[in-house]
Amino acid sequence: MFSMKIFYYVAALFLILYSIAETQALPSDFGRDTLTILLKFPQKNLDKLYPGNIAACFESHLDYWIWERGLKCNILEVEKEPKWDKMPDGSPAPFSRYIMYIEVKPKFTLVKADKSESRAKDGRQPHINLELKIKLSLLDRSAGHLLIDHEQFQDASLPRMIADSVVPDSLQLPEPPDFVVKRIISRALGILPRLPRDEREPAKVIPIRLMVDSHIYNDIEHGGDSAMVAALEYASYRFNRQFGIGLKVAAKNFFTIPDVSFGDIESLFRSFSRQFPSQGDTLTVGVFRPKSPLEFYMQGQTQQIGSSELGRRVALVAQLEMPDTSLPEWDIFLNSQLMLHEIGHLLGAVHVSDIKSIMVRRTTWVGSFDFDKLNGVMIKATLDDTPRYTGVKDYLALLTGTIDSTGYLLADYPSIYFSYVNLNRKELAGAVFGNSPFARSIPYAVDGYRQYLLRNSKDAFEFFRLALNGAADQGAIHYYLARVSDGKESRRELKRAAKIGYFDAVYDLISFWK
Repeated sequence: MFSMKIFYYVAALFLILYSIAETQALPSDFGRDTLTILLKFPQKNLDKLYPGNIAACFESHLDYWIWERGLKCNILEVEKEPKWDKMPDGSPAPFSRYIMYIEVKPKFTLVKADKSESRAKDGRQPHINLELKIKLSLLDRSAGHLLIDHEQFQDASLPRMIADSVVPDSLQLPEPPDFVVKRIISRALGILPRLPRDEREPAKVIPIRLMVDSHIYNDIEHGGDSAMVAALEYASYRFNRQFGIGLKVAAKNFFTIPDVSFGDIESLFRSFSRQFPSQGDTLTVGVFRPKSPLEFYMQGQTQQIGSSELGRRVALVAQLEMPDTSLPEWDIFLNSQLMLHEIGHLLGAVHVSDIKSIMVRRTTWVGSFDFDKLNGVMIKATLDDTPRYTGVKDYLALLTGTIDSTGYLLADYPSIYFSYVNLNRKELAGAVFGNSPFARSIPYAVDGYRQYLLRNSKDAFEFFRLALNGAADQGAIHYYLARVSDGKESRRELKRAAKIGYFDAVYDLISFWK
């Protein structure tokens, strides 16, 4: 173990020195607005499990890296590598001095669970492994030569998030694919200089009351609450890009809480929202530090790490940390994404199954900061000078009307409740579901979905069985919500399930993870 630690330290030092050397090699006038990045991805679906995700994932992480470095640039997708000797005449970015070309080659594989005795002890589940290669070139157009010529980088998912973690092996999870993206961007683009960020305030802002746990506030060694402020700044940057309005810290304070476990989050949120209610147009966002942020995040991939309530306009999130402590710059990315997801709820957004939306229930994989079409409409309705809803009934009516107008299908809703809203407009009109068989099946369907996310196949199957018994085919809607994201495929799967039976369709879904 000791020798392995020395190896990792030496390797990390080498990478740091390498990045410094590369950064010094760039021209001194490499400024804020002098770069365009061209991205090339495979032109076909990469894998049946995650078709097309890698492009959204890579672009989202690249956008953050550019912001974190204080740069501004255009990011364009291209179908082929440019002909460098013809760039001055046929450039897709004629005003940029520097052109960076990144070719991304991913390979996804499903690693099935080991059925040996060791698996039974630690409960390991099937997971997705990502092998990622990128090829990078950088052209200085004014000098007419390549500063970097087809340099290659390669990385792959780790079987455990970090080998030397304080978290026992029995509790560790396989590394999610986005961590590979984070590492390879840090390595390949560490060459870019770090400039002061553009701190110009958007013309319109939503005031935020930021409340931080005293553990964070008093941790001067790690910058106190500055990382949380920076996370909110990036959330503001992305929100302003989409809606033309930013997020501004209007007030900042601290609060004190006991150690928090996963089971305590909802009770902590209820206490916090009562103690620090929002006033006027201000949204309240609280951030607490778990006893072990690293362990909390590792386990938080499958459990709740934030809570919010539209009516109270209050949100509470956990502070997150990268398991790999050599990549601290990505802490802000994780916390910014979680903050913006919960702020989205405060502005009327709901969970969807669109993996390229920040409102997907589990945000780990793609790392999106964009709101989908449905939630874009809901947020704009909330931000109107005259809000289009004043209570639950109006809100749900607006939601179902928006579903109709945006052309969404059942496959776009992983949240069981809102899927049922779409299916049951007559019952929605009364704003209550009463004691119908369908209403009684909702708790089972929701619990089944939660257990599915936890990969607890046996419990998920039992809950879905109860939901099916209570509401016939409606409980089986989970099958389409969790598995299908394309409208044509959704209709095709519906026809198939009608033939084999909804119960069998759900069984097929759960069996996939056995």
